[in-house]
Order: sequence, then C-alpha cells, then structure tokens
Amino acid sequence: MPKIMIIEDDNSMRFLLGALLQLEGYQVVEDNGCGENEGIMAVLERELPDIIFMDVHIGNKNGMDVLKLIRNNSVLNEVKVLMSSGMDLTDECIQGGANGFIMKPFTPEDLIAQIKSLSAI
Repeated sequence: MPKIMIIEDDNSMRFLLGALLQLEGYQVVEDNGCGENEGIMAVLERELPDIIFMDVHIGNKNGMDVLKLIRNNSVLNEVKVLMSSGMDLTDECIQGGANGFIMKPFTPEDLIAQIKSLSAI
C-alpha cells in the first residue's frame, strides 16, 4: 500500500485521518505543518511519500506555497498531492499543481475514494 504523508495543523483531524488511513492499510506519516516550509520539505524528502494529503491552511502558512516548493523539487515533484480546505478551492489547487482536491467536511468514503484514485494514476 502507498505511503501517505498527512500535513495538517489540527491535531484531532490529523489523528483521525491517520487512524482511518491506517485501518485501510496505508502506511501513514504525519506532520503538523507548523514548522518552516523548509522543515516540511526535509521531512518529505526523508519520508518520500507516495501521496501527500495537505490542508490549504496550515497554521499561519499557506499550503499553496508548500505545494509550489514540492512541484519545484526534483525529488518530490512527481509525488501525488491531495489538497483540502473548508472552502472550494478546487481550481486554485489544481492550477497550482495538486492532483486532487477534497472539500471539508468530507466523508471517510470520499477520502478513501480520492486516495485510491490518486494511487491508480
């Protein structure tokens, strides 16, 4: 099963997402995203996930900025990225380089379907 990196600043959400994905058989790595962008990039390069699930708003950071760093990184630029937000930012995220977008609140079934879809690409 693919390795999924969850970048989410809400501890409860990160825990629930991690538990759900682990129950589905995925290997999960978590980051609260609250460190420096370069710190997030170092974790991503060390872990080399297959899929990144990232909130658009990570504490006081913009996940779109992190997405841009990922797409400009020769080690990570092919990693699938699924973005999430409470606002419909589908177009912005896809244009910014994300492979998918899911709007909060979402059901576990919808999330798993999106992850499976990205795994098949």
